[in-house]
Amino acid sequence: MNLHNLRTVACYNSKLLLRSWLFRFFFFLMFCIIIVYHVVSQSDLFPPYNSGLITLSSFIPFMNAYWFTILQTIPLCFLAGMFLVKEKKIDSMDAIYYRPESNADYVVGMMLGFTKTFMTMAGISLVIGMLLHIFARESPFNFWLYPFYWLTMIFPALVFALGFSFFIHAWVRHRGLSILILLVVFGVFLFQLGKVREGLFDPFGLSLPNAFSEVTGHPGMALYLMQRVCWLFVGMGFAGLAV
Repeated sequence: MNLHNLRTVACYNSKLLLRSWLFRFFFFLMFCIIIVYHVVSQSDLFPPYNSGLITLSSFIPFMNAYWFTILQTIPLCFLAGMFLVKEKKIDSMDAIYYRPESNADYVVGMMLGFTKTFMTMAGISLVIGMLLHIFARESPFNFWLYPFYWLTMIFPALVFALGFSFFIHAWVRHRGLSILILLVVFGVFLFQLGKVREGLFDPFGLSLPNAFSEVTGHPGMALYLMQRVCWLFVGMGFAGLAV
């Protein structure tokens, strides 16, 4: 693969994402949901509705990453198809004339562009949670938990969801049917398979015990990281099949 082509595709794909009204709408809605949850359930502003998830320093960054991981799957189902299926409207040979990069350069570059943009949005979401943690909640604060969940929870889930979305859109070749399949499959992962084998089949890591205690630390760091890395590689494998 050509690094220049990868950077070019990733750069322009990221710019196109940021210009998309669908992308802006989804992320505006996501940020509103996450902020409302923090303010109502995890702040001192609405005591009667407090969820109780405030006693540990990890609860606020974990719940921020938890909601972002769930909500990011919805725009991925739609946006991945918008950037792949639209090329079908062009003649097969025209694709070669218009862009010199290979299919691998194109798909991997698109994944890098999506990953860069979505991880930036995840970082903004965690910064918002951090500010609410500092100024609207009198609970223990640990800065390093925010990049921990950003890297180990959101990133592998994003790569898996993105790689699987690209694979389904490339395989099915019908945008509406692909979106329906993705919503059903992600729904099964979120609400059913996460409960099987103590979270072994949970690519989003939502059912894993990953809250930090100031006394005992993480309940099982090695197994947790192994599970996250495995699903990261599965996502990369689906991206390879999409090529």
